Amino acid sequence: RDAQPLAPPALARGLTAVAAAAERGEGLFAVDTSIEAGTFIGEYPGDRLSEEALLRRYPNGLTSYVFGLVGGPFAGPDCYIDADPRFYAESVGEREAVSGATHKMNHATGEAANVRRDVLHLPRWPWGRSRVRFFAKRRIEAKEELRFNYGSDYHWEAPPT
Repeated sequence: RDAQPLAPPALARGLTAVAAAAERGEGLFAVDTSIEAGTFIGEYPGDRLSEEALLRRYPNGLTSYVFGLVGGPFAGPDCYIDADPRFYAESVGEREAVSGATHKMNHATGEAANVRRDVLHLPRWPWGRSRVRFFAKRRIEAKEELRFNYGSDYHWEAPPT
């Protein structure tokens, strides 16, 4: 089913919107209608980088839009997708048009993680890019935040209030 041509991202179809997320800045939310399980949410496009290239780009280690790829024939612990608009987007609004604002999705575990990710490696893709596709893991209710599990290497604590 995921190999079939995909519908436009949920954002382009009016199913999601970026809004304020408690303790997390912004997040991606379902709008006035629910999103059914299996619905294509969007892709996480960007430049595919080795760990060495990532550290050259961000020598202080501070990044906001880097996705680590683990497993698969073209990925490993030193393979990353950087969707930072300063490096990735060729035109204003391109990232949102392609990704459906997936870079705004926050981390969750368990039942709160209502989105699943699938890594797509395209060795002949222009500019050496890989993508991560996101689909609704279960029915997502209207106004519910879309979140996915960033993985076991992700550690974040809310700032003290």
